[in-house]
Amino acid sequence: MLAVIDPYLLHFDDTLGLEPVTERTLAALVEMFYTKGLAIPQDEFYWPRLVDEILRPLAKKMHGNRSYSRHLTALQRMGRPVVLPPLSPGDLLETTGFELMFSDLGEDWVTTMRAVVAGCTLSDETVLVTRLLRGRNAKPSDHEDYAKIFIENLCWELRIDFAGGHVRRVPCVCSRRNMEIGWTRRYSEELPAHEDSARFPFCPPDNWEDPSCRAWQPHQSRPAWRDKFNCYWAEPRAQGATNRSWHWDVYLDRHPERLKKYGANYLNIARWRPDFPSDHKVPPGELHHDPLDLGLKKMSGWEC
Repeated sequence: MLAVIDPYLLHFDDTLGLEPVTERTLAALVEMFYTKGLAIPQDEFYWPRLVDEILRPLAKKMHGNRSYSRHLTALQRMGRPVVLPPLSPGDLLETTGFELMFSDLGEDWVTTMRAVVAGCTLSDETVLVTRLLRGRNAKPSDHEDYAKIFIENLCWELRIDFAGGHVRRVPCVCSRRNMEIGWTRRYSEELPAHEDSARFPFCPPDNWEDPSCRAWQPHQSRPAWRDKFNCYWAEPRAQGATNRSWHWDVYLDRHPERLKKYGANYLNIARWRPDFPSDHKVPPGELHHDPLDLGLKKMSGWEC
């Protein structure tokens, strides 16, 4: 599988306050490349430009951090020489997502990314490895109390329409979880999934990839992720103060059967965390606590 690196993944700008990708994120991405067998396309146009304009300035800035430099070197070693099929001007009828993702770096980068991503899709299965940045491909909630903690992903795939009716969709991934559970590319990664063996999983709508599907809606004066059963998963209010939460407030009041079964307006369901096997907290998708002491922990959950 080919993994095209989004220039913004490794881009920084001191004048705009854009920090380099964190060492923790970089290390996790290197691990993802190894375990998933991903290869960065080293073609004759995209790769030299990525190295000269993006990788070298970052390597220079982080030169004093040996661990960071080691991860960056490991990422570069994921490259694989490729010869991409040539594309004529009439081959691409329409592309979606490229202006949003790359125009801030200049129109030349938009053109370069269209060419490399389109060429890669004709050669092998392809993903774009990126990161969420506010004001670019991520939008904070317009609810003042939640602007820091509720982020909407604006681009979860790139789409290429080729002449002849051929369509290629390229997932935009920020993590290993995005690759393993597709809907987390649009929704919060911390929502528990049935793949986690969650007793109370988040169940995305069947058409979650469709831009017309509203991924979140306000509920109880809070922005909340809406699942396929019309239940709403909201960030706990306390997270705004502590910047960390271990559960979701899941509202059942628009699902009469669940409301009757559990006898509560909402449940506290444990979040997914990358370190949950060792953090000794409640596993993802389990009832975090029973605030009304209703004996809910003994009850069965639901399936997607």
